[in-house]
Amino acid sequence: MLKSLSDAAEKGNRTGEARLRLIQNPLARKMTGGNMIRVLVVDDHQIVRRGVRQILDEEADMEVGGEASNIAELMERIEQAQWDVILLDVSLPDGNGLEALKDIKLMRPDTKVIILSMHDEGQYAIHALREGAKGYITKGGAVEEVVQAIRKVSRGLRYVSPSLAEKFFEAYEE
Repeated sequence: MLKSLSDAAEKGNRTGEARLRLIQNPLARKMTGGNMIRVLVVDDHQIVRRGVRQILDEEADMEVGGEASNIAELMERIEQAQWDVILLDVSLPDGNGLEALKDIKLMRPDTKVIILSMHDEGQYAIHALREGAKGYITKGGAVEEVVQAIRKVSRGLRYVSPSLAEKFFEAYEE
């Protein structure tokens, strides 16, 4: 089992295997409504983008439909296509992902965005959620968190990493 994004990136490519399972398995088609969740992955690190692709290639109901390594590429991809979920890094070479989130919401208000960040401070998460993000996960989290977050957010729900949720409760209790 993959434990982190870097494990996923190091693992061999399984492109198409999950989609083949979806086609061949009527139960999987029924569970997903036969639709794939199209994800745009935005991160300046190729290993992270590749790791997310490896993780999602194993899921019958998800696919990485595109990638971007900076905000300029992100905006191009948003203009070109509609995405079910955008997985967005905070720190990008040409700007801040949280600022880009505002532009995404102006261009495509219904687009669901999950922030994928190395920052596990609650302040970043609160700011992202206030700006319109539907989820916040940390890069140090479990691989399963990426999949859970995408599924929940694609259904219109919110997702916050369990470690951040714990910090929210601790701050609330003080």
